[in-house]
Amino acid sequence: MMKSIIVVIFTLFSFSADACVAPRGGEKFDSLITLERIKKNQYRVTVPEILEDLTSAEIILAYDKTHAGGIPIYDPYEVLKPVVTNGVSTVTFFIEKKGEEKPYISVMWWPEKCCPCGIQANTGFIEPE
Repeated sequence: MMKSIIVVIFTLFSFSADACVAPRGGEKFDSLITLERIKKNQYRVTVPEILEDLTSAEIILAYDKTHAGGIPIYDPYEVLKPVVTNGVSTVTFFIEKKGEEKPYISVMWWPEKCCPCGIQANTGFIEPE
C-alpha cells in the first residue's frame, strides 16, 4: 500500500518536471545585444524584439556590486521602454554612479505561458564617467 501511495505521489509531481527552473542564456544570446555610447553616460541598446515563440524583449537597466548578469531581484533596476521598428527594440538611456554598484543591461524574453524556458541576455558592466 505504501509503495502505491509513493508511486502516485511521484507520478503527480513528475508532471511539473517539464517546468523550466531557469532561463536559457550565455554568449550566444549575449551577443544579440548591441550597446553603443552616444555621449557621456548616455547609451543606446538594440536587441531583436522577439526570439523564437517568446514575448517581446524586456530591457532592464540594472546595478550590481559584484557581477553583471542575472535577472535583478534584490538590486536596483529599471525596466526601459523601447521603441520597436522592423522587429528590433531600441532604447536610449542614461547611466549614473550609485556607490559601489555598476550598471549593466539585462534582456529577458519570457514565455507566453508555462514551461518553455525564457531566454536571458546580459552585457558586462558599463562604466559611468
